[in-house]
Formats: sequence, structure tokens, C-alpha cells
Amino acid sequence: MGCRVSLMSGPVRDQFIAQVGLGPAAVSGLCECYSSNFNAWWGGLPDLLCWRAASSTTSADSDASSHCEVAATAGYEAFEVALIEVKGPNDSLSCRQHAWIDKLVSWSTQPGAALSVVVCYVTAQQQPGE
Repeated sequence: MGCRVSLMSGPVRDQFIAQVGLGPAAVSGLCECYSSNFNAWWGGLPDLLCWRAASSTTSADSDASSHCEVAATAGYEAFEVALIEVKGPNDSLSCRQHAWIDKLVSWSTQPGAALSVVVCYVTAQQQPGE
């Protein structure tokens, strides 16, 4: 499993994995958002991009298997990608983050995507004896 902080920078291998897992609709959608109005879309993407190689033993009727079909038929290993927004106890999603999450969720249902979008709410853990 790997984690990246940025969708569009870093090693080429990591960018390739992200693009395969995101799927064609999300990759083209990201490009369209940035090219149509970069200032409106430059921030607000989820904090973490995590991926894992899809198991070659995954059953044929599993979501991961069907979503990774494009990558597998192209001769590449298939990847599942999760975009995770992390929020603390007194934090909430901004309007821009809501907009990105709506777009990402809509792209995640398109053929070739192995993408999930998650908002993770974290809390402070009380230490024993406190």
C-alpha cells in the first residue's frame, strides 16, 4: 500500500498508479476542472491518496475486479485508489471540498474507475490514567 499527498506531483510510477486507479472519467474530469477555471478548483482535493494493487485472485463479480478491467486489459497491474479527506474534532468540509467530493464520487461510478472517496473524522484518544 502507498500514500501520497499530491495527485499531480511525485514519481512517475505513483502518478501512473493514481491515474489507473482514478480511471479515465476522473482523470479527464480533473483536467477539465483545472483547465476551465484553475483559480476556482486549485484547492480542496482530499488530503490523502492511498492505493493498493488489486488482488489477481479477486472474484469476477467483485467491484474491484470489474473497476480495474481497463488497467488489466491494457497489460498493467490493476490498482484500487482511495481519496481520503481528514477532519479533526472542530473541523468541517469547506464548500470547495464539498464540490470536489461530489465530482469525485460521480466519477467513481464510471467504467474503469477503482476509486473510493472517504471523509475520515479523527478524535483525540484519551491516554490511560487521564
